[in-house]
Formats: sequence, C-alpha cells, structure tokens
Amino acid sequence: MINMAEWIWQSPNYPHFFYDEKALEALTNELIKNENKINSLIANYKLDKLDLQIQNLSDEIINSADIEGELLKRESVRASLRKKLDDNFDEFNDTFATKQSDNYASILLDAHFNKTPLNIERLHGWHNALFESGYSGLYKINVASFRKDVIQVVSGKMGKEKVHYEAILPKDVEKNMQDFLTFCNHSSLNPYLKSAIAHLYFVIIHPYDDGNGRIARTIADFLLPSQTIKIYSLSSQINQHKKEYYELLEKTNRFNEKCDICAWLTWHLKMTDLAMKNTFKIVNKLIFKTQFWDKFKNYDLNHHQQKVLNKILDIGIDDFKGKLNANKYASIAKIDLATANKELDELCKIACLVKDEKGFNVRSDFFKNENLENKANILMGQMLNTQESISSMPRVKDFNKDFEKDLEESFNIIKLDDGDLKDKETSNSQNISNQSNHKLRKR
Repeated sequence: MINMAEWIWQSPNYPHFFYDEKALEALTNELIKNENKINSLIANYKLDKLDLQIQNLSDEIINSADIEGELLKRESVRASLRKKLDDNFDEFNDTFATKQSDNYASILLDAHFNKTPLNIERLHGWHNALFESGYSGLYKINVASFRKDVIQVVSGKMGKEKVHYEAILPKDVEKNMQDFLTFCNHSSLNPYLKSAIAHLYFVIIHPYDDGNGRIARTIADFLLPSQTIKIYSLSSQINQHKKEYYELLEKTNRFNEKCDICAWLTWHLKMTDLAMKNTFKIVNKLIFKTQFWDKFKNYDLNHHQQKVLNKILDIGIDDFKGKLNANKYASIAKIDLATANKELDELCKIACLVKDEKGFNVRSDFFKNENLENKANILMGQMLNTQESISSMPRVKDFNKDFEKDLEESFNIIKLDDGDLKDKETSNSQNISNQSNHKLRKR
C-alpha cells in the first residue's frame, strides 16, 4: 500500500517530536554562557538601559514583520515603545507612533514582561492586535478565532501553484492548541530548546487564517529565559537568514515517521547564538553614545542638533548610510537648508562633527573600541572567583530526567529531523512577501 502521508502532523508519532538532546547540550550551554557575558557587560558599563531595551525590542518587532514582507518604520516602532516604557516621553507631541506600531509594541511587551501562562484568549488578543480591521490586505479573515478552513502555503502563478505545506485539519486545531499550551506552560525543558520547539509546533498547527509566523516568533521570544532588559533579538537573525528559515521549515514539516526535528533545533539555537553575539555590537554602540554625550554634555546644543546626533549614534557611525550632509540634516531635523548649514557649522566648531570631502560624520577619535566579548570573558572570570557568583549562575540541568512524566506521555519530545517549514503568511491568495513569493490559500 502506498503511503499517502505528506506532512509531519500525519506521522503516528506526532506530536512526540524526536531529537538528540545530548547532541544539543554544547549549544545550549554556550547560550547560557553568552547570556551571562552580556549581563556582566551591562552591569559593568554605565549604559542607558532603556536605550538597549528599546533597540532590541524595536529590532524584534521590525524584523518579525519584515520576514512576512510587512515594512514598519523604525521611528514609529521606537515611539510606540517609548510611549509604554519612557516616563519622559512626550506622547502628546509625538508624530511618529501609529496605531499599527502601537499594536505591535503592545504584543511584544506583553510577551516580554507578562510571564503568566499562555492561554487561547491571550493569543486571540495578539491576533486581534495584528488584524483589528478584520482584513489581511484585501481579504476578510477570521480574527481572534481559529481558522475554519483547510489552509495551504503555496507559491507560483494562479493555476500553477506549488504547495509547500498543508496545515492540520480545522477540526483538529482546538485539540492541538490545547496540547500546545500544555507544553508551553508546563514543560520543564531547557528554555532555549522549548522556545525552538514551540516556534515550530505553532507553525505546524497554523491555527489562524494569517499571522501565524509573527505569533510563532512572539511565542518563541516569550519562552526564552526571562530578561529584565531584552538583550537580544532572535527575529533579527532569522530575517538575515530568511531563505534558510523557510527552506528548513518546509523540510521539517514534510512527513517523517519519527517526527525528527533535530536540524530545526540546531539551526534555531545557532540563530539565538548569533543574536546574542550581535548584542556585543549594540552594547559597543551604546558605550560610544554614552561616552560621546559625556564629552559634549556641557555644550548648549539645540533640539535639532541633539536629534540628528542621536539619530546617527543610534544607527551607529559605521552603519549610517553615506556621510551626513545639509540635505540629510534638514530632512532629519525637519528644518530648512539654510538653518541646516548653520547648525552643521556650529557642530563642527565644537568638534562634535568632523568634515571631509564626502561630508560630515560624528567625531570618534576619543573612543577606545574594545573587544567586548573578550572584556566579558574577563568579567566572567572575575565573577567566578567568588563563590556567591558561582552559586548564582544558571545551570544546565539534565532535562531528560526532569521532563515531567505526564508530559512525556503526552508529548514525549524525543528528537526531530533536519528541516523547517516554509511558513509564509499572506492570507488567502494575497502574496505578502515579495522575497519568497509564498502565500496562504484556503482549500
């Protein structure tokens, strides 16, 4: 008899995912070390922790949306976050935050700060915030409720579509979601592995008409180890490796009898590692920004000048596209060209800016650019010299022993194969992502 099963959820072992936890232990241990390194740097340097928080939260929101082909303005997202987090933010005179950016900020802040158990009502609330209009693009969708139709991830021209994935039958979504929430709320698995599994698990279920990828990544973020300050952005790294992401999702969601997800977990852990390493660059930018304003704090700079300088410092002097000129200055500060030239000259006179034949840039010769990862290793070594620090360090425990027997019977998370589903949301036949050209289709 020919086996007609095509998808991972058709395996008799689903959702008993299979993977070799021992083989992944080195990666999870490295993540714990890196997280401690970052925390030691933050504790050691005088940094604007709110700035670091908003930088990483913004990166997470913008990149998760961008993976689905939805472009959000950084100024809007930052303003929406500051509205919620910064006591000094003047929201009444703000012109950047939008209803859309407010909603995205609310979702991630709820996931990041509210560590009460997940439930269906909460997920529906996130979904409603994504699609308050009741539409995804041109198409009306079920909002804050699970889908009623079979749904496929497809690409190609009408009549010649290629099916990349067909999700679980609508009648089985409710039961799958209850099992999923039990896993999220009660599994004592290593949080980095738990985050990776939940990300995939939610995508396999695909419970909504649209927005599944964004909510899956929010859940993955929610399940990562609790952070007082958000110190890295996982979606930023996924977005940089978007092609791999969809190829691996598609491969993993194909039928394999063992429900092997090992390749997906390995990839997800590596993306988390890259996200943490990118934080060293962000911290370096913040150290430079702090030292810059310490050096120039006694100068009477006007609002325009501070705004332009902060814009460059937030982006990073190496990442700012092209040199600063009068036109760019006028555009950022929202002033006329004559005023821009005058204010640029003033900044050069006090040596905030330096000028060459290509334009202006922020002065940086006073800044000692340290290798922060090496610095973190030194700080960690100092911490480990005290017994108190040693005892307070997180430990990787033997999660094979602690997985809770009742959950082992329900999920028996074993190991998964390599792969990854190509979860590209675009509701119905709308194509949201220009890059992957995938869309959702009801059948």
